[in-house]
Amino acid sequence: MEQTAVIQVSLFGTFSMRRETAEGSFVLTEQDSTSKRLWAFLQYMTVFHQRGVTQEELIEALWGDCDIGNPVNTLKTLLHRGRTAMQQLGFPDGKEILLYRRGVYSWGGGVQLELDIETFDRLCEEADKGDLNSAGAAIQLYGGDFLPSASGSPWAISLRTFYHGKYLALCAETAQHLLEDKRYEEVCRICQTATMIDPYDETCHLLLMRAMAAGGATQAALQHYTHVAALLMDQLGVSPSQEMVDLYRELAKANQGTEMNLGIIRDQLIEQQDIRGAFFCEFGIFQDMYRLLARSCVRSGQVAQLAMIAVLDRDGSPLSSQRLAPAMEVLRASIQRSLRSGDVFTRYSTTQYLILLPTASYENAELVLKRITGVFQKTMAGVSTSTQCGVMPVQPAMADCPDPGRFLPIDQTG
Repeated sequence: MEQTAVIQVSLFGTFSMRRETAEGSFVLTEQDSTSKRLWAFLQYMTVFHQRGVTQEELIEALWGDCDIGNPVNTLKTLLHRGRTAMQQLGFPDGKEILLYRRGVYSWGGGVQLELDIETFDRLCEEADKGDLNSAGAAIQLYGGDFLPSASGSPWAISLRTFYHGKYLALCAETAQHLLEDKRYEEVCRICQTATMIDPYDETCHLLLMRAMAAGGATQAALQHYTHVAALLMDQLGVSPSQEMVDLYRELAKANQGTEMNLGIIRDQLIEQQDIRGAFFCEFGIFQDMYRLLARSCVRSGQVAQLAMIAVLDRDGSPLSSQRLAPAMEVLRASIQRSLRSGDVFTRYSTTQYLILLPTASYENAELVLKRITGVFQKTMAGVSTSTQCGVMPVQPAMADCPDPGRFLPIDQTG
């Protein structure tokens, strides 16, 4: 064996071990064996390679509270298989690579492990001192979350969370510096990769939208907002942050240049598609429409209603995510088909839609909701779902509202 054998270990995105020698390259990956326990053993040993690992620590890390009968003998078997695996890295004798002495497992003194997470940590330290090149290298090194294959191991979960947060913070800070330097393409590249790794990180979405707009792609930034808003609502049941909504409105306003031809302006306002039924919009736009309708009611003396429809299981409990998504799509179509083209609705949460019903009394609103739930029930026939509906008068700002609204009986379907 060489005096010092270097093994390069990848822990981001996937687990692999690589060794370069005069005879060639040797690579060991998780696909080389079906034994998950063997990889868990090697992963733990590589992460904590700078010290010896006790037998008790390994048993706790690999099995936790699970009763496996004789963990000591099982560990010995894993050690033997680990030594055999080392031969795939070009070592003639695995006993010189993985050692066991007096209840402690360790790497042989002639082996040097180079881990990508340690390189990442070093680059992050240099990035903290203002080195953008090191920041870029660290971001590029992060090929995915830490050991995704070890998702059920508590020790790996804590490290995965740590490095995930560290990576996102580095991306945001680096992108902000690059944005200030007007290096918009680099910002877009960093943030697009970051949002693929974590689609729900709004900071990187915001920076991406700013970079798109600053680089002249305002329309792309507006479309990205629409994508993010739908993603957050569909997957998390939440609306974008106020900061993202404000940025969207700012960009939408800036996207309109000076145009003196009113006909051209009107053409931009006209809907491009002939969509029948009620008008669906994002919650932020729905808020503006509600406030406008409330003002109109004060001036005209007419009444309007705010209605809510929620989808539940037949017993009133929440639906699973697998059943909820198609049910909400059916409900959306039922609302759109059952309302007038001048009515407005929005998705408020994962289970709820809100509807504005201008010039409608409570009794009329009740009839509308029964019509919607009837269409929904017919489409969902045979499926165990129910709906819950509520109606409340549209109220202007700062007005007392003693009426808490009324809920209609749960409509059983299926």
